Amino acid sequence: MPSLQLLKLGRKANRYWLYISLVWFLVQGSSLTYPTIRFWDDYLYYAEETATLPRNVVPNPGRSQIESLLLAVSPGSFRVAVFLLLPISAILLHRVLGKTSGIVSEVERRLITTTFLFFFPWGFSLAVILTLFNYVLALTGFMFAWNAVISTNPVVRWLLAPILFVFSFRLPSLILFTIFPLTHSLWISRRTWRQLTDRVVLALVVIASGSLYYPVLEVFGYTFKDGYNQVLPSRLVKGVLVLFLAATVSMYGIVRYRRISEHNGTAPANVYLYASLASLMFGVAAFPYLITGHLTDSTSFLLPLVPGAGGYTGRHLILFAFPLSVLSAAVIGAVDQRFSRRFSQVLVMSLALLGVSSSIEWKVDALKQQAAIQAISQIEDLGDFRFVFVNDRTSVLNAKGRDIRSYEKEGWVRQAGGNSELKQLYPATSECSESVLGKEIELTSPNLSRIRALVRRGLPIVVSVRDSILCHQ
Repeated sequence: MPSLQLLKLGRKANRYWLYISLVWFLVQGSSLTYPTIRFWDDYLYYAEETATLPRNVVPNPGRSQIESLLLAVSPGSFRVAVFLLLPISAILLHRVLGKTSGIVSEVERRLITTTFLFFFPWGFSLAVILTLFNYVLALTGFMFAWNAVISTNPVVRWLLAPILFVFSFRLPSLILFTIFPLTHSLWISRRTWRQLTDRVVLALVVIASGSLYYPVLEVFGYTFKDGYNQVLPSRLVKGVLVLFLAATVSMYGIVRYRRISEHNGTAPANVYLYASLASLMFGVAAFPYLITGHLTDSTSFLLPLVPGAGGYTGRHLILFAFPLSVLSAAVIGAVDQRFSRRFSQVLVMSLALLGVSSSIEWKVDALKQQAAIQAISQIEDLGDFRFVFVNDRTSVLNAKGRDIRSYEKEGWVRQAGGNSELKQLYPATSECSESVLGKEIELTSPNLSRIRALVRRGLPIVVSVRDSILCHQ
């Protein structure tokens, strides 16, 4: 009976979301266990009770107000929000995939959604950094906008879609990425001239909004700091070349898709369709970061995906969740049907394990930071120190192989009870024009094993202090 079949499908859907929720909690849940810990630029912008985001550094109106509200609750509220927003983005993608006129099967829809979600703990694990909350917020706004622009309700389409797209433009790379939801909107209305005309006009409004977004912000004093996001001719050539290659591969895939679908139906041809879309998405996602110099070569793309490597470069990979998830459907489609289910399970499990590995790295990084602050707080007369050099010999425990910035180390010493005017300097060299007498605080640990630190829920940090000649200029 049809009703019985629908009931079974509903139960399977509920089970799917239950499994996804459980695995997501296991993979990303550890980020909720260090609510007060700050990383990287968090020490610049969130050291006080309110977010201090200068207009010439972060050109996003309203961002300081939103993040100050979160900070007033707790720094951990950022991570709670990220923990919730990323699954919401995946759910919204799942809804988008449901409006493809049956081209995307339910199995492919779930696979793309799952791969999309579990890319983030692996490829964008830096989301635990408070400063990057804005990226996740923009992505979620973009997915709401995508759902709005393909809606059949004209009020939702015309009122909400432009507002949500403009909200998402706080992440500049999403401006170009709007070609995908706009194309989707035009495609679903291709058979009705009146609807198509309406959606073309809406698409032009969104494109105009994206083109004018940052020029208008500059009028109100919101600008990028000097040299940041600067487009150079060599970078532009590289970006155009990558985009051209991606578009060429995409066009070939579309041609193959049309030929095969005419003879064998859409299901066998979907491999080429997904590969084509993944290629184009990769080119469009990479283009803004290539022309501004944030990604320079293949190492920039691949190194952040390696456990224990990549540093802060991984923050530029947030949009790569789209091409990777679509590519997963192409790969599974190319596998013999007898093994496709098992292969998809292995793929999702591998992503989950990579996510767990990254989560462990950040958890241990947080444990190390807590232990370092506690050890530094035991130093006598710490409040009298004016110039320090924190010599961290436990850097092997840093998540993603990141470097600890000087302002982070200053933050550690201040949290431990140091002077608010304290400065982190480095040992004087022959090139130093002015030197001062300061203190070297050396941090070591007899335990440099992440697993042991995780099991013991802490790290033994040994601190030693000595006089040191430091470079002031």
